[in-house]
Amino acid sequence: MKNTVAIYLLSILFFLMACENQTQQQKSNEETEKTIAPVKKTDNPEKELIEDYLKMNQVNPAHTPSGIYYQVEDEGHGKRIGQGSVVRFHATGYFLNNTRFYSSLDGEKVPLEAIIGERMVIPGLEEGLQLFSEGGKGKIIIPSALAYGAKGQGEMIPPNTVLVFSLEILSVE
Repeated sequence: MKNTVAIYLLSILFFLMACENQTQQQKSNEETEKTIAPVKKTDNPEKELIEDYLKMNQVNPAHTPSGIYYQVEDEGHGKRIGQGSVVRFHATGYFLNNTRFYSSLDGEKVPLEAIIGERMVIPGLEEGLQLFSEGGKGKIIIPSALAYGAKGQGEMIPPNTVLVFSLEILSVE
């Protein structure tokens, strides 16, 4: 019973965090569009921090135009993730100093579930998941603007924090 309640509460927490982030991101985007000229894709204030992390951890990833770095460790052999896909996956989240802040592999090892395009997770995680197929494993590094941005997420995620996720894609529907 306690495990069921804990799983339920964790699901609600992730949903609320995603909803709050989406609202904050929309407001932030509207304010930014009104006051600041568009940022070039190459203007990434966190790029040096990310590159230091990559060197220190001997990671040589690819990157997307939005600034997400990714390394596919196992391509998997199942369905490709796309808009509307229901994805079940395990995720372990780290900061750039390798401090772990979350793992779905803790305790009952309950996988996370997201519907791509429904904004159930932070934008960078939603984009990063689409780089994998069912059965795939890998790592993504998400700039703070595609994570929780300048507001952070309570006491767990400080403002302007780059996030690193190790992912294992269990199923894609």
